[in-house]
Amino acid sequence: MNGPSTCLVDANVLLRYLMNDHPEHGRSARKLIEDARRGRVLLHLPFITILETVFTLQKFYLIAREDIARELLKVLSAPGIKFVGPAWIHEAVE
Repeated sequence: MNGPSTCLVDANVLLRYLMNDHPEHGRSARKLIEDARRGRVLLHLPFITILETVFTLQKFYLIAREDIARELLKVLSAPGIKFVGPAWIHEAVE
């Protein structure tokens, strides 16, 4: 079976993608997310990654919950990204 490769995404990837605060890591994170959107790779996004990302964005970057939710929903709704965890986590972001 030849399908797209699969990757497990951690909070660092999401944070670099969302914040682009480290040029090299931000580029790599953007490429990975874009590859998922194009079906080149399947990204598994565990619920703990969402929790860690939300916590860091709120406490360290001081970003409003509404802004965090909006950006995370864009990521979660992208083709090639599979949320792994309880449905209530995804519902809470919505």
